[in-house]
Amino acid sequence: MGIFMRRRMTDEDRIRYNKELVESECFDVHPPRVPYCGLIGPVSGRRRTECERFSLLAIEEYNRRSIPGTSRLALVKVTKAMFQIRFVARYYITFEAKEKDSAGGQSKTYQAVVNQPPPRGGAFSVLSFRECEQEQEGSGNIRGKEWLWKGHTF
Repeated sequence: MGIFMRRRMTDEDRIRYNKELVESECFDVHPPRVPYCGLIGPVSGRRRTECERFSLLAIEEYNRRSIPGTSRLALVKVTKAMFQIRFVARYYITFEAKEKDSAGGQSKTYQAVVNQPPPRGGAFSVLSFRECEQEQEGSGNIRGKEWLWKGHTF
């Protein structure tokens, strides 16, 4: 069966996918093995490198919106990125950042939702941004705090 043949998503796949969407708020989703346009899935390849640039845009927007005199963030690394194509490309990025002024300070985990404009125009937009916290020490699971600003829905 060719890649362009249309196969239906099983009920089991749909239930699992929708559960992951809700529980992770789109930041940790494993799409079914069958490709479907519009589903959210992990970023790979060249797009992975772009996520560093998008994280920097999100941090720049956070720093711009911050109250003067408060700490500024600097990117440490991107830890996870999800991707969705609909009308525009949307990235759900989880990354670590730390305060610029803290020498050797502890990094924190943040999440941002960034829209990439279509190839022929428009501008990048950081739709949403928040800090995260670990659910349990060493579990690797994170839970997002309240959005510092939120401009997306899923």
